[in-house]
Amino acid sequence: MLKMKGNEIFKIAVRAMADSAQEAADAANFKPEDIDWVIPHQANLRIIDAVAKRLKVPMEQVVMNIHQYANTSAATIPTALDQYVREGKIKRGDNIVSAAFGGGLTWGSMSFTF
Repeated sequence: MLKMKGNEIFKIAVRAMADSAQEAADAANFKPEDIDWVIPHQANLRIIDAVAKRLKVPMEQVVMNIHQYANTSAATIPTALDQYVREGKIKRGDNIVSAAFGGGLTWGSMSFTF
């Protein structure tokens, strides 16, 4: 029988997303004050909130649309980016850090200037 330890997965997801996002920001030479937006994988609100806290980024700078579309798997980050660009929130020149966590305990992050 397969049994998932949700609490442990939560901790791994938060740590992995925050650490990899920080690594991506460092690679781009983004200091915390240089980051305009964080676009996390839209898995669940608790993970998003915990990642933002670990990164010391205010929730006002965290892209969220989970309440509209739920977890759309691999499409969460591009969907959120597109929505915020169309709404005029993300603009050319903004520094963005994104982080994802997925099946098989995989994760990844990237940083870019839009």
